Amino acid sequence: MIKLPAPVYPWTDIYWPELAKAGGLASVEYEVVDHLPFRAKAHAMTWRGRVLLRREWIAPALGDMDGNTINPRHLWAIETMAFHEPYHVIEQRKMPWRSYLLRYIWQWIRGGFSYRNIQEEIEAYAQERKLADIWFKWRAPLTGLRSRPNW
Repeated sequence: MIKLPAPVYPWTDIYWPELAKAGGLASVEYEVVDHLPFRAKAHAMTWRGRVLLRREWIAPALGDMDGNTINPRHLWAIETMAFHEPYHVIEQRKMPWRSYLLRYIWQWIRGGFSYRNIQEEIEAYAQERKLADIWFKWRAPLTGLRSRPNW
């Protein structure tokens, strides 16, 4: 079972009330897989309410820890796992899985087959940026970084 650094869990409950109401970050399940559904090239995907992480992408963040916990220095992994993908988990919990999937595909088609034009992705990235900026300001003194990296 993949885990985020311990301080991330209570922090997200404070700064993301909607996620806290839905069970908090601790209720989000993560699974490392070799390939995402449809052979998607993304780093991670929320599929049927679980966050799937491509092994080749997440391995560097796990390699220098206990093998299950994301190293706090790997801010990129925290941003995706704690601030982006849980947005999709919340959305998927609000409706039947097939309805969610059909709506997502329809938005993709309507947006010119562009991932970045899917309304759910626009909202998830906005949430990720907002929380990542707050998280970085909170963690920066502890990490020694002077500015937030722009992945």
